[in-house]
Amino acid sequence: MVLFNPAFKMRTTLRQAMIGLGFRDILDFGDLESTRRAIIDRNPDLVLLDLDRDRDGVCKLVREVRHSEVCSDPFVVMMALSWHPSLEAVNNSLEAGVDDILTMPLSIKAISSRINELIHNRKNFVVTQTYVGPDRRSPKRVASEASDIGTIQVPNNLRYKATGDEAAAASGEAVSAIQAKIQNHRLNRHAQRITWLIDELLKLHSGGTDLALAGAQYLAEISQQIEDLAVDLELQGYGNLLDICDSMENVLTGIRKAPTKQLYELLRVHALAVTATLLEREGAAELVITALNKATAKVNQIKSA
Repeated sequence: MVLFNPAFKMRTTLRQAMIGLGFRDILDFGDLESTRRAIIDRNPDLVLLDLDRDRDGVCKLVREVRHSEVCSDPFVVMMALSWHPSLEAVNNSLEAGVDDILTMPLSIKAISSRINELIHNRKNFVVTQTYVGPDRRSPKRVASEASDIGTIQVPNNLRYKATGDEAAAASGEAVSAIQAKIQNHRLNRHAQRITWLIDELLKLHSGGTDLALAGAQYLAEISQQIEDLAVDLELQGYGNLLDICDSMENVLTGIRKAPTKQLYELLRVHALAVTATLLEREGAAELVITALNKATAKVNQIKSA
């Protein structure tokens, strides 16, 4: 099923493109709220939304779908349409999580080509603390990010309906499994951010900068990230990792008293232990134990000094 809410001048071209691709169950709506209700009730395979009619509303709807607030399939293929897309409109819709943007007018052949690309070569999803959607990064950038936790291949009901590939079907079980993986990746973003902040502090430390002044902002954010991580871990059923959050706070207290490279590296080990556990990497349990033992010994040493 295809849902779309284009302006009148788009309807004939889009409908012909859909029919040319073999789609028969095609619904169009004159307003965004009707489209929103249909997404909830009809579970479509492809959604096309007109940016020109209500840019903010379209972006809000896409974001709600991607964050599982609307629709039983948050991974439904979604495309935005515009006759006169501004840079801001393009950026906003991409940041919301659309798969593609069609700049009109386009020929039926061009529209069919873009939809075929989403059937056969759809981008994997990436998860941050605020974004869920197609990975926009270049392969070169991904390769340079050593701490990257990877992307997620999501269900693609459009591919399933077009090709019969059952592995792509957005079944309830498949969607639930990927939603759990997304929550896992979001948790890991806390650890990833902590690692990045530690790297910045190490640069300051190596440069002889007064950390009491320049590092205060980084330390405050690390503390907030640890607090947020602990809350999210408990909510997602990872209570076994709360001890390592407490340990990170203890190490952070030690850093505030006497910042050393050893303490920064110890904090990094904690963050890596969280990531290894969440991604079920080999040796994760040993890494957690090592981090906790080293932190206890170091914090006790600082207290007795």
